[in-house]
Amino acid sequence: ASTCSGAAGGQISLFLMAAGGWKDQFGFPAGGYRILARRRSGYPDIEIEGPGMCQPVWGWTGRGYGLVKRCER
Repeated sequence: ASTCSGAAGGQISLFLMAAGGWKDQFGFPAGGYRILARRRSGYPDIEIEGPGMCQPVWGWTGRGYGLVKRCER
């Protein structure tokens, strides 16, 4: 059976305050997240939990969050 959030079973979004209001940094299926100790310009890296052995990591790029550890599917 499939769900509206894919195999991960949930949805995650991150909103940051930007000029003109809140900006959605990412929104996609995820089982959860984990805030990591590593920081980039004061912003913590975020590990996205989901199915499989590899968990992608998003980090601050200077303008927003971007993928810093990719998992091959």
